[in-house]
Amino acid sequence: MSKFDLILPRGKEQVLKAEDKDYDRGLLVELLSDGGYEVAYWYDKEEPYPIEVLVDGESVKKDAKKVTFKFHPKMEEKRVNESQEIMGSFQKYIEKRCDSLLMNEEGLHNWFAKSKSKDGKAGWVDVVDGDACAREKGETATPKCVSSAKRESMSKKERKAAQARKRSKDPNQPKKKNAAKPTNVKTDIKEQKDKPGKGSGTKDACYHKVKSRYKVWPSAYASGALVKCRKVGAKNWGNSTKKESYNFKSFAEFLTS
Repeated sequence: MSKFDLILPRGKEQVLKAEDKDYDRGLLVELLSDGGYEVAYWYDKEEPYPIEVLVDGESVKKDAKKVTFKFHPKMEEKRVNESQEIMGSFQKYIEKRCDSLLMNEEGLHNWFAKSKSKDGKAGWVDVVDGDACAREKGETATPKCVSSAKRESMSKKERKAAQARKRSKDPNQPKKKNAAKPTNVKTDIKEQKDKPGKGSGTKDACYHKVKSRYKVWPSAYASGALVKCRKVGAKNWGNSTKKESYNFKSFAEFLTS
């Protein structure tokens, strides 16, 4: 059994009735949201009734209706300290985020300023021809823009593939007007990691690469190529100009290779 006679809920006035056979009277008590208390005396009706209030034995008012007990000083100090700690942590977070954003902005500015087209103009360049990334008069194709450093790191095949993806995903870019936002298309496509699988059923990077090289699929030759591809990795298979050859001593060896 609890040692407390009554637990006050916060923000809800509680009506307490005195044990008195002759009169209906009692107290109205509320635990305030700030931690203090508001108390009133009621008589006959459950509403504040004027009554004399004494503090430490001295009368302070003859007809007081409500008495408020302020939040306990030590608890108030603790609450203020906790609030200051929370605000301090929040301020540090905001400062850190602002510094991070500023660094990113400066880094982007430097990256953009260092990028130059073939004729020396600063800014992004067309991924294929390296010219300044702006549509020339009468041009209707959608340009794919990158930094000059990024373009230099790409092969001709990668540049053309990036341009094709951009035009496929954002074919109507030349028709957009004013500040219409272009469709963002990734320059690089991450190749799927090779996955060990049974037969040719696993559609990993090797599956797609080998399948594109063989007219007959599936076939024994294609399956052999798939096995070899998965051994060396999709990036390393099929780069030689020499024709791939497979020499299995037996069908069993082929299956276990």
